[in-house]
Amino acid sequence: MMKPVQLHLHVKTSNSKKLYSALQQISGINEIDSGSVPAELECSLVLDADPTILAVTKSSENWYCIRHNSFKKLFEWGEYLSSELDTLFVQISFRSEDGFSYLLAYEKGKRIREIEGVGSTETPVTNEGELFSFENPFADGISGKDLQMFDLDSLYDYCLELGVDLDNLQCSYTCRILRKDK
Repeated sequence: MMKPVQLHLHVKTSNSKKLYSALQQISGINEIDSGSVPAELECSLVLDADPTILAVTKSSENWYCIRHNSFKKLFEWGEYLSSELDTLFVQISFRSEDGFSYLLAYEKGKRIREIEGVGSTETPVTNEGELFSFENPFADGISGKDLQMFDLDSLYDYCLELGVDLDNLQCSYTCRILRKDK
């Protein structure tokens, strides 16, 4: 089961050296340590600012999970990382308090999908981009753009279809940590 707040980026790559270099470039953080997932991730959340802490783990073959501490929609990060690494980038945000669920996907520098739901709304407040190949284009009989209820279960389903197993993230105990000086 996911924690009450989950903030991650997922990058598909086999080149960890290039990933760390790109993360340092986009974040402005030069210091990298190794260790367990820092407790500050949960107690130093920021709303509309870039992350100040990144905890990077390899979540599965060719996928890296970057836990962070920001609710900001990281458009620039998605564009840059997916372009620089010529790959797929996925941002996931979930907050159990209000059922906020968010998915942002970039591929090779281009934003391809963005979906945002809040537990109290029947339809997502944001539903943009081209449908993924696994999305039913006529789910409601009218148009695939009329997505109903985007919640935690939806995040799990979308991630699994994209190749990211969110359950597997809980197995990662050691990581590389990028932390901005206070």
